[in-house]
Amino acid sequence: MQFSFDPIKNGYYIPFIHMTLYLATQDIFISTAIALKMYPANYFYWFGEHYDYLPKNWNWGKQFIRFTDTGYLASFIYICYPAFFPVAYNVHFGITAGYWSGRLILGMDDRDILDNPAIDHRFESLWCDAVHGVPLILLTYRLVNSTECHDYFTYTDMMYSYVWNHIWLLCVYVPWCIYTGDPVYTILANETPLKTKVLFMLSMYFLVAFSNTFGFYLNRFVLC
Repeated sequence: MQFSFDPIKNGYYIPFIHMTLYLATQDIFISTAIALKMYPANYFYWFGEHYDYLPKNWNWGKQFIRFTDTGYLASFIYICYPAFFPVAYNVHFGITAGYWSGRLILGMDDRDILDNPAIDHRFESLWCDAVHGVPLILLTYRLVNSTECHDYFTYTDMMYSYVWNHIWLLCVYVPWCIYTGDPVYTILANETPLKTKVLFMLSMYFLVAFSNTFGFYLNRFVLC
């Protein structure tokens, strides 16, 4: 049997690593968090040179720029420091809600899709969908199946979530846009009306408050 696409470059091996990690850790969240990060790392290692945001050898850095990419960091902080759960939850809620509302309601497309015959775009799309949903599902599952009552989703947790968003915006997104001219998201491109951009940014603020409130009542009604 011959593959139409290179299995290494397209990351076909990652699901097998995911299964191996799960068997080794017996933790579906840890194994999934690692596997989900492996795909963009693999993708930009092999195909990053086809982008022109930065000098050729530095375009792999794009995998750390999007707000979605902060979700991996939030996941790993939570793994090491469980008290970070509500902030990680709010971050992933914003990632998931922002992505699917932008895609299904606003018709936003991915600006980073390469027209390259070596890329299995169906597998790429499947992985992209998983990144923008699976972590939130797993975190919600952990919350509702916990046997302990935690003081989660406090006002402080919400403020930390806002701080997280602002650090990404001011320390990662804005410098990247200024240096490369890449708006990252279609809705923030130059041709998008300013009013639309402002409404989009305000909606992200709303999502943090909504997520924290939703998590608060879910935690109280189910566990406490």
